[in-house]
Parts: sequence; structure tokens; C-alpha cells
Amino acid sequence: MKLSIRVDASTQIGTGHVMRCLTLAKALNSKGAKCHFICRQHEGNLIELIKNNGFTVTALPSGDSFKPGTTASLAHADWLGVTQEEDARQTIAALDKAGQPVDWIVVDHYGIDATWESMIAPHAKRIFVIDDLADRKHACHVLLDQNLGKTKADYAKLVRENSVTLLGPQYALLQPQYAELHQRTPPRQGLVKNILIYFGGSDPQDLTGMATKACLALNCPEIKLNVVLGNSYAHRPALEQLANKYSNLHLHQNLPSLALLMLEADLAIGAGGSTSWERCAMGLPAIIITIAANQIPIANELHKAQAAVYIDKVENVTESNIEQALRNWLVRTDAVEWSKRCLALADGRGVERVAAAMGVGVNTPLQARLANLNDEALLLEWANDTLVRENSINSKPISESKHREWFYRKLRQPDTCKIYIVETTDGLPIGQVRFDWNEEKNGWLIDYSVDATLRGHGLGSRLLEKAIQELRIVKQNALIFAEVKEQNYASQKVFAKMNFEKNEYTGGDCYLFRCQ
Repeated sequence: MKLSIRVDASTQIGTGHVMRCLTLAKALNSKGAKCHFICRQHEGNLIELIKNNGFTVTALPSGDSFKPGTTASLAHADWLGVTQEEDARQTIAALDKAGQPVDWIVVDHYGIDATWESMIAPHAKRIFVIDDLADRKHACHVLLDQNLGKTKADYAKLVRENSVTLLGPQYALLQPQYAELHQRTPPRQGLVKNILIYFGGSDPQDLTGMATKACLALNCPEIKLNVVLGNSYAHRPALEQLANKYSNLHLHQNLPSLALLMLEADLAIGAGGSTSWERCAMGLPAIIITIAANQIPIANELHKAQAAVYIDKVENVTESNIEQALRNWLVRTDAVEWSKRCLALADGRGVERVAAAMGVGVNTPLQARLANLNDEALLLEWANDTLVRENSINSKPISESKHREWFYRKLRQPDTCKIYIVETTDGLPIGQVRFDWNEEKNGWLIDYSVDATLRGHGLGSRLLEKAIQELRIVKQNALIFAEVKEQNYASQKVFAKMNFEKNEYTGGDCYLFRCQ
């Protein structure tokens, strides 16, 4: 698989877009993909960092003098440095030089929308967009928004009807270390003994210094303060003077990952960007100050979920505000519950899911397991998928309470109901297959669905084969039936491919398929 990744970093844009694309590129590279970056030479770019990580880069001219004017259609049009048309032409030249079309072009840029993507489309088999804003239209095959609270409705009018949307922190592009540590990270409990402070690469408003002084004002020398400075942070000398004075203050810079410091901490103080999902994966509650408009919805959702305390936007925050938020936190007795909620929001395996979804195909190894309580939300999501409801006997959406009642009842009927989750060997859920015993037909009635993100890869029959193999380990020579709506041609083809015998109507508008 060949990919090109169009992403930028700059003093204005920050480093987060490039860092998450690097994480994705490394995950895909480990599976044999070849990844190439296309980046503009803005001030503060990370082109050398990308090269140092082993990837080739096509460097586009800076375009830093570009001014989009007041008629620009995108809120972040100036981030691109040139017009979208000019950027697309330069990107196409880079793609053609590399010998294209590529299998995927990944674009992570607030200054790009459907205008650019439509120009690129003939030069890439598929387009993958990473977004956080839901403020512009996209002409893509897959869109990823890793932020809490986003729903399909947010993008319904912004992407094509057949576009796949990967939404939520379960798809957050975090370094593998977070997934490794997540599963053995216990919830925080007891007194706060360690506070982590980090506000990104440059922190021009010096929230780092403000938060550090607020922590010192608590007069709690027993609390260790780990302060991480970005490479562009301009106020290090002042913090070094404080570190010389206070033995509990420790400064860090040029760290490959924040994971270990997060694991050590009991509380974090930071911004509301993508670091939020790293903190959640480590079960680390936070006090948040937003430093950009796109962080405000994230901070509000985390505050509502009681996984973080959102103080305010940077322009409204003082050292006194931070100190008061700290004092309020130190007297809390329910920190363990906050930590558990953080752990539930992100497991650190988002990059595995995204990489698997991009690379899945008819030859991807699959495995089947019986559903458990942790699969409740996933099964409800699949059950309420638009296409699943259209093809169901009862097409009405299912409420959370009705689904829970049904799911719990089915789990208590292991002799007459088998629900299998079919997934890749690296844990990406592909879909579900359910077998219900039918006394009248003396056989098992089958129901199945493929995750919307993975349709079109020829996985339907393989999903069924894997689940049927598992059923027949415990129910040898089982007779299996399927009722398929007359207009559900896709499922009819799947069952025919698997040599199910097609009978006439069962009544209503359904065909009956059977397999011994």
C-alpha cells in the first residue's frame, strides 16, 4: 500500500497535525505500507523531524506572504500559504513525480476542503481526511474526527452520502505506548502527589509559567511538579530560576512521549487539544485552558463528561483562576471516579483501528469470539446503522434502554442465542453474527451486519464463515436459516456465494435461505 500525507506544521498551525500523521504513518509502515509526506516550508515546520523518523518528504515553497483576503471561504484559509488550487497543483506534481496514483492520500489541514480534494481525486485511489472542526465540505472516502461528542449528524451535510466517518476518541491517533500502558494503568486514588504541566510546543501566552506559579502558590512542597517545555517555548530562563529555588519543580524538554510522565501524575494542567486523549488513555484527570477556538468544544465535552475541569479560554484566565481550580481539586474525594471516566473514553488503540481500516481487505485474517458486556455500545451502534435498519424486518431505530434490555436477556440465554463479534487479529471489529434457535424450523436463524467503515471490501461472506465455524464447534451439523428482504441484494449475494439454498417467500417481502 502506498500513501501520501499532506500535512503542515508552523508557528501558527502548531505541531499536533504532523505528530498524529507521523503516528499513523509509523503504524501503516509497520504493516508494510510506504508513506510519503508533502509539507509546506512554513516557519516552524517539522520537515526535518519527519525525515529523521525515516520518511521521505516533498517540501513545497513557504507561501508565507499569502493573504487570502476577506472573501476566503474557509476560516483557516491563511494556514495553507497559497490558494487551494495552487496547493493542489503542487501536490499533484509531487504525486506524479513519485509514480502515482497512490492507494491513499491522507490530508490533515484546516485550510483544505472539497475544492482541493476534488482536484486530487484522479491522482489517488482513495482520500482520507482528518478533521476536528466540521466546518467545511469534503470530497473524501473516509473522514476521521477523533474528538468527543462528534456525531454522524455533524458531518451529514459535509461529506458524500457513501463516505465513511470514524468519529470519537476510540480513533484518536496516539503513539503505541499509550495502548500498551492503558491496559495496566490503575485509576488514580488518594492525595495528589504529582502534577504534570504541558501547554504544547510554543505556548506564546506563557500558560506554562502561569500554571507553574499557581502550583507553587499552593505552598505544598510535597507535591512534585513535572513541567514539560515545548521546543519553541521562549520563557525557559524564568522557569529555570524557579526550579533552582523549588526542589519539587522539575523541567523537561525534547521528550519522545509524555506517556510515562502522565502515568506518574495524579493531575494534569494543559490545553484542550489532542493531548486530551493521551491524558484520557492514561486515566489522568486535567484542568484545561483552551488556547484555540477548535479546542473549546473538546474542553466542554470533557468537562460535561467529568473527565476534566475546563476553566476558560486563555484570554480570560489568570494565575488566580488556576490556583483556585487547583485548590478545589485538592479537596475532592472522588478523583478515582474521574480517573475511571478518563480511562473509559480512550484506550490508546485508535491508530491500530484506523490503520487496520485502511489496510483491511479480502485476505485480512479474522477471528470470532462470543460477545460480552463490553460490546453493548458497539452492538447498539451497528444495530442503528442506517443501512442495517433499512434491511431489518423492523426498521425503526432502537433506543439504548430497549437494546440493553434485549442484550442482557440474550446473554442469559447461551443455549438458544449465540452472538459473535468477528474482528481482525489485531482487534479491529469487523461486524457481528447472531444465531437464534428457532424451534419451529429446528435450526438457527442468522442475523449479521458489517461495520459501516468496512463495507465494500468483500468481508460479508468471510464474516459469516468465521462465525459459522465457531457455532459448529459447539453445534455440529446445525441447520442455519436466514431471512433476507427482497430488496437486500447484497445479503442475497453473500448467502448465495456461501451455497445457502434460496427458498421462496417466507411471507411478507423476505426470502428464506437455508444451509445444512
